[in-house]
Amino acid sequence: MPNAVRSLLACALAALPASAAETPPWSVEGQWVDACLCALPCPCWKKEMPTFGHCSEMFFFHIAKGHSGAISLDGLDVVQVASSGEGKTTSQSRKDKDYVLSNIYLPQHIDPAAAAAVTAIFSRLAFSGPIAKQHATKEVQIKSQLTADRLKIEIPGILVADVRMHKDASGAPEPFVYPTTNLPWLGPGIQGESEIFEFHDDGVSWSVQHRHATFAHFAYSSERGPLPWEPGFTAQPRP
Repeated sequence: MPNAVRSLLACALAALPASAAETPPWSVEGQWVDACLCALPCPCWKKEMPTFGHCSEMFFFHIAKGHSGAISLDGLDVVQVASSGEGKTTSQSRKDKDYVLSNIYLPQHIDPAAAAAVTAIFSRLAFSGPIAKQHATKEVQIKSQLTADRLKIEIPGILVADVRMHKDASGAPEPFVYPTTNLPWLGPGIQGESEIFEFHDDGVSWSVQHRHATFAHFAYSSERGPLPWEPGFTAQPRP
């Protein structure tokens, strides 16, 4: 299906006026969940070596509220799965653009214009595409159950993840020990843990239990300008 999806997105983009709609005003916010292969807490956030020599991870975005121009993105789930190069930090692998894989998965039957908008936005937020030797955007069946402290998600034949939030003895969420706010679209992180995290697609495969996860709120918009890894970025106070 990847070729069909790429054709679909190309057609959607081609239908938009180049001068006005390539970068329409956009805004997205909602719940973000990260799961990876590393031990708790994931050392990649401190720019240290991944626990097992590379970091394979999932970024799950639930858009509670969002738009791109007049296109509503409310309620959409977007999943990115990526795997970094072996024997180096994830930050170095991003610089070297030698990620093994970086795929974006969109809901099946998504409106073509919304698909084009979401792909453009989350390819930026999720480091997708240019940093990976292999990358694709695919429309798939996404089954998700998201609560305040747990995410269960399945993409049949590709991904299964059951991720829960850590809480202290009083029942309060346990803060993540490293600052997730070094990514400007994230709020403060909460430590989580995967009950299961399994992925099989495009020749890349893993199946692990009780590894690192993080929960956070995300928000970004075109008004905030380029991201730190993009040309023209200038540091700005967080909203």
